Amino acid sequence: LFRLALAQQSDDANAILGLAQAAHLRGDTALASSYLDRAKGATVKSADTLHRFALVAFAAARFEEANLALTEAVKLKPDEPAFYVFLGTTWLKKPDLVEAEQAFRRALELHSDDSTAQMYLGYTLMLQGKYPAARELLEKSLVKESTVPQTFYYLGLISQEEGDDQAAIQH
Repeated sequence: LFRLALAQQSDDANAILGLAQAAHLRGDTALASSYLDRAKGATVKSADTLHRFALVAFAAARFEEANLALTEAVKLKPDEPAFYVFLGTTWLKKPDLVEAEQAFRRALELHSDDSTAQMYLGYTLMLQGKYPAARELLEKSLVKESTVPQTFYYLGLISQEEGDDQAAIQH
């Protein structure tokens, strides 16, 4: 289906990205990378296509490209909290904790109950040594998503850093 779309319009970013995703799922990272390179030159008209490009780039460990695509996507669709959460994760890969924190805070401004944004912001604050604020956000994220193992891990790390080994063991 994607190849048919490419035959009809060789610069269709969605079709190229579909092929990149398929190659990635098959474990063919070289081919996925090749399609990503091709998609960079394709006509990209929407925030959703940029987001899709970022998903494939991130999966291929091309974090800078994912970051650039998401930066453009949020300009086109500034009210989409999921874009900011994903943008924040790309900033964590750089690592730029200040930019990551800003992206996660923007996601929470748009959707205050987003447990994923709460968890990532808590993690970011933990990395900055802001343990009380990090703990608060991580515990808040557990209200909706009580089965996310990394949240418990982060809470354990905070307890350990604060010298509470018993609490660290419980998490």
